[in-house]
Amino acid sequence: MQKMMTGRSIFQIPKGEARSSAIRRTARFLCVSLPPSSKGLQAEFLFKAQKPWLVAYSELDTSDCPPSQRPRGQPLIFVPADTDGDLITSKGISLGGLKVLLSVYTKERGRPGKEGLVFEIYNQETSATATLHVSSQHLLHQVDDKVHLLEDGRLLGTIFLLTKRLLLKKSAAGGWDLFLDRKLESCLFMGM
Repeated sequence: MQKMMTGRSIFQIPKGEARSSAIRRTARFLCVSLPPSSKGLQAEFLFKAQKPWLVAYSELDTSDCPPSQRPRGQPLIFVPADTDGDLITSKGISLGGLKVLLSVYTKERGRPGKEGLVFEIYNQETSATATLHVSSQHLLHQVDDKVHLLEDGRLLGTIFLLTKRLLLKKSAAGGWDLFLDRKLESCLFMGM
């Protein structure tokens, strides 16, 4: 019986938890009964040699028909989850040949943008997303160490300029990676 389930006998499994588990699994498929006309016990092995997901699939109730009007397509408005910090701006831009929704957040709720920013993009056609977390040091490096460009009154304009340095690349895992490339528009903050 056990050979049908695991391909080997219970006695070939090392003593300990593995063998105990195999015995318990085998015992689940034994049906023992005492027939009225017999003086002994009758044991029947109820295991069917097939994949367990096939058994579960065959027991699904398919009598319930789905509604004729099923939702399809894209939502009318996409609003990204507000889990990073305070939303500073959200706008549609073209990036890497794709039209995406760019949302920029502060690093934490209630904290100023000069302490770090989170750039998130969303492509409505493919539902692909990418996130870039920018630390305060890297943000200062991007604006040529001009602290006044990260103050609240000028932060939105600085973010607008930083979007010119955003770079979107396909990742090895199949998703998207988002970068700020200082080589793009290298003179962006000169004279400010």
